[in-house]
Amino acid sequence: MRKLALAGLGFGALLCGAVSDSHVSAMGKMPPPDAVAQQLAEYRGVLVAYFKAFNLLPIVFPAGQKPGDVFDMRQKGVLKSTAEECFPGLVQPAPVPSALAYTFQLDSSKAGFALGLATIGSVDIGGDFEQMATVSFTDVKVVSVSQQSLSTYVSNSCKEVAAVVAQSEVPFQPASPPPLLAVIGTLVSAKRQIFIGTKQNLDVKASVDKLSTVLATTGVGATLKVTGLDPSLSVALGFGGKRGVLVQSDQELPVAFMPAFIPEILFSTVQGDNSGPAKPRSLAWQSFDPAAPKSTQVLNSLVDAVANK
Repeated sequence: MRKLALAGLGFGALLCGAVSDSHVSAMGKMPPPDAVAQQLAEYRGVLVAYFKAFNLLPIVFPAGQKPGDVFDMRQKGVLKSTAEECFPGLVQPAPVPSALAYTFQLDSSKAGFALGLATIGSVDIGGDFEQMATVSFTDVKVVSVSQQSLSTYVSNSCKEVAAVVAQSEVPFQPASPPPLLAVIGTLVSAKRQIFIGTKQNLDVKASVDKLSTVLATTGVGATLKVTGLDPSLSVALGFGGKRGVLVQSDQELPVAFMPAFIPEILFSTVQGDNSGPAKPRSLAWQSFDPAAPKSTQVLNSLVDAVANK
């Protein structure tokens, strides 16, 4: 089993996705759009922090992503091209078992995002649950293609993508900056589960029945299994002996990826005290090496700059 435990990076804050209304219309009154957007932004921020430990970038909206797919990060992760379009003939290797060994905490009002729902907080469950939920990934699998394979199969008809793969220096044009492309080199898929502790002395079975009934109306309830955990079972599963409810999805979906290439921003060389700040000259594309501190530093700097603008 291969462990994904490399140096940290960011970049996930640029990758966002919309939540389909069909996932939430059956869950009661829909929160205002601004509230959902705020919850989604906060959820994305939690994912970014979590996946840094694994040198991965989160996929907020799973949509069958695979190695060789290309996203435009300037357009909030819009799909630029598919692997079939720009890497014809690229062989998708068989998935390899792996692990995402850590859990992370998430406000239970946002825990539904981890299950493909807009919000669990919009469901009236009578205050049964604690505020924080524990999210983890199971049945983790990894598919990776080499940078050499991407170089071999890139199509000349995809000029912007070919420039990235060739590790070219792409000049900045003041009126039209070059696209900021993310080519998926490694894709991680997994099943998702959340644990939500119940308040003391509450009937866990009643909470399970109530939540199962609500989830069954969402359109994805058939893919979810709800189990009540007593303290002894909670300890055995790593949830600290808390009494609660475990919601498990049986869908294996893309959850994160690692880019094959990253850009370093090069600035014009200026001299003199009154020359003003240096201006971007070009993007110098390079292969991403997760074991190289410079690679992770460049990627983190890029993420921070775009995420904070």
